[in-house]
Amino acid sequence: MSAGLKYFERLNYLSELIEKQKTGCAAQLANTFDVSERTIYRMIADVSSYHNTPIKFSKQKNSYILEYTCIY
Repeated sequence: MSAGLKYFERLNYLSELIEKQKTGCAAQLANTFDVSERTIYRMIADVSSYHNTPIKFSKQKNSYILEYTCIY
């Protein structure tokens, strides 16, 4: 399996976790994916760019969440 495909699969799974609001903190994600926290922050930035919306950490939900903005 190529490194690029593996990274894409990780991004896809991270995106699912963010949409379900079940990520935990960066340290927990790093443990889940067996990568560094810095890599997690890069992955979150990539998912944010893909969804074209900011991703923020919610202490209340203990998860990263998509911050959709409504335009009326």
